[in-house]
Amino acid sequence: MAGKQEIRTTAGAPPIGAYSQGLVVGDKEDFAAFNEVYQSYFTRPYPVRTTVGSDLMDILVEIDFVAYAGR
Repeated sequence: MAGKQEIRTTAGAPPIGAYSQGLVVGDKEDFAAFNEVYQSYFTRPYPVRTTVGSDLMDILVEIDFVAYAGR
């Protein structure tokens, strides 16, 4: 999550903006812990997101996002 904020800052985007995210959590048992960390980076209303569970290729968490830089 910190890396994502660094990318946004480098691109000139505000730290929180209008964007959507796709999230893959490798083990559904980790979802509650993941969600707690995720929520610590945002305030309500939270960004739009789609979250799925996957046991492919030992993925712990994968995040893709689309950000608006306001340009």
